[in-house]
Amino acid sequence: MKFKYTLIFLGSLLIYSAQSSAATPRSSDRKYYTEQKTMNDYEATMRSPRPQIIKFYTDTCGACKSMEPVFNEVARTENTNVDFSAIKIDDKIFEPLIKKHNLIAVPTTIFVRNGKEVKQDKGSMTEDDLRNQVKIFAESKGAPAA
Repeated sequence: MKFKYTLIFLGSLLIYSAQSSAATPRSSDRKYYTEQKTMNDYEATMRSPRPQIIKFYTDTCGACKSMEPVFNEVARTENTNVDFSAIKIDDKIFEPLIKKHNLIAVPTTIFVRNGKEVKQDKGSMTEDDLRNQVKIFAESKGAPAA
């Protein structure tokens, strides 16, 4: 009988532990950029006086998934001079942006200043490449170097 109660107790602890860890976000799960959910979010970003870096991605894109931690880490450390955001173009509401920004590949990262796209990078980037592009963009009045 004692063995049965021990198993029930341990099972309860495991369930409680699993529920507690699922409810508590890990620091690595935190996003340091804004996930744009609506066209109003996108339009507000484009009107912002601060320089913007916007990543376009899809859920099914392997390169997008590999760039996610890179984009998040750079957003975490370089967000003092620019704002970072991401748009999942799988959502039908963002279809007009595919044409507007000529999105022929994902991930695509655009650099926006004064509401105008000044540079676009197609494909995944390394952390060093993205960090360098961000620093050049933040310090200049124009586009980052190609």
